Amino acid sequence: MSSRCQSHEFPRKHPNSALPGLWTLLTNFDRKTTDFVYEEELQRFLESGALSELSVAFSREGPTKEYAQHKMMDKASDIWNIRT
Repeated sequence: MSSRCQSHEFPRKHPNSALPGLWTLLTNFDRKTTDFVYEEELQRFLESGALSELSVAFSREGPTKEYAQHKMMDKASDIWNIRT
C-alpha cells in the first residue's frame, strides 16, 4: 500500500514526467487504535496530493461491522464513472 502511494507521488513532484490522476484508497482494518498502523503515513499522502481520498472502514468498531466493500457501495456511482 505504501509503495503504491509513494510511486504516485513521483508525478506530482515531477509534473512534466506524467499526468497525475485521482487516487482513492478504500481499505479496512479491525480497529483504528490497534490495527491502523499506516494512519500517519496515509494522512501525509493525502495531504501531499498523492492520494485524493482516503476511506477507511473499521470492522470491529461500532454497532455494525463495516468493510471496504461497504465503502465501495457508498461510492458506487463514482467508481462506475471512473470505469466508463
